[in-house]
Amino acid sequence: MPDFSLSKHPPRKVVVLCRCLLVGGCMGFCNSLMVNSALIEVSVSPFFAISFGVLFIASAGIVFHQMCRDANVHNFWLLAAFASLNLASGAVCFVLERDWSHGITASSKVPLYAMLGMCLAFSVSFSFLDLLARCDSPLVGAILVRTEWQVRVIACISLVTGGLYGFTFGYLKIEDSFLRSPLAFREALHRDSSLCYPLGAGSGAIAAVAARLLEQKAEADDPDLAYARGLGGRLHDDI
Repeated sequence: MPDFSLSKHPPRKVVVLCRCLLVGGCMGFCNSLMVNSALIEVSVSPFFAISFGVLFIASAGIVFHQMCRDANVHNFWLLAAFASLNLASGAVCFVLERDWSHGITASSKVPLYAMLGMCLAFSVSFSFLDLLARCDSPLVGAILVRTEWQVRVIACISLVTGGLYGFTFGYLKIEDSFLRSPLAFREALHRDSSLCYPLGAGSGAIAAVAARLLEQKAEADDPDLAYARGLGGRLHDDI
């Protein structure tokens, strides 16, 4: 059987890791943009707060229903945690609804926004990955998630960064600045974006590279796996 050792392809491996940095950074930036936009809508629009709350609760119900139907589902505890987070975030959306949250102080909303940010970041990240899995492109093929450890790494990074997005959003009191004046609102958004967008790009790049390194290790430990993921007997990195 041919030797598929990754050490014979250092230039190609570097190219693939650079792809991961690029695509992961772009995904992380988009994730940050989408999460922060959703947080803004939840905080200032009663309609979107209620809509997100209903969607999160419905999503949690669907996941719990599927888990009950199939007890042997992969990543059972991860799905259970995600469904529970969705359920809690749905309730948080109703609590943060602007017309119903007059008795909640700005400091009390910070952990609520952090929880909501975690749920949003997790959902957006895996939605991105699901879309990428449907793409037949060499640029994104290197960062597809195929192992449980890759899923866990991306889930952990998504939860941490999402929590930071929400914490920053609540700490900067963006909702209160919206009520004060348009100028204060723009300044608060600028401070928030200057912190969260670089964080999103960096965390996305780290997650993509970490996921790819885990796959490279799996391929190095199992040549048959590397062959199966290749094209015509080549390593996956040669795609």
